[in-house]
Amino acid sequence: MTYSLTATTPACNIPLQVETVNSTYGNPKVQSLRLSKESQLEIIPHPAKDSNYAIVFDILGVLRNFTIQGNNQGTSAQLKQFIFDIEARIAGVQYFNTTPSRTTILNLSMGGAASDIDVAYNVVLKTFSWSFNAGAPLQIEWVLECIEGST
Repeated sequence: MTYSLTATTPACNIPLQVETVNSTYGNPKVQSLRLSKESQLEIIPHPAKDSNYAIVFDILGVLRNFTIQGNNQGTSAQLKQFIFDIEARIAGVQYFNTTPSRTTILNLSMGGAASDIDVAYNVVLKTFSWSFNAGAPLQIEWVLECIEGST
């Protein structure tokens, strides 16, 4: 399975390909991908009544969330560049407005044969977190959360 984030923003115009060994980012690997789609419900419980009396409105739309979890091994410079380039995408310039090149696209390719499932989503990066363990000085663990949509 291959994942890639392709973005051209003023802060960072380098496509980030994960699960590909390259000299820029070291050896990033995706460990898991979780997609969820949720309805944005307005829920009004009825006072002094059981839950089956609650009033539920489904008028606010739907969200699709992506959580990508992985690790990266490389030199100190490669790990710093990996972190810098993802954080640069979450720098307050995630909007489409009149410049569609500021879009971030999450490409997923699953399979390995002619029947591959290839899908692409326009996403907004929500959070990026990473951790470092002193026992593995040339490796970081990371989590990237995205939401499908536009701003």
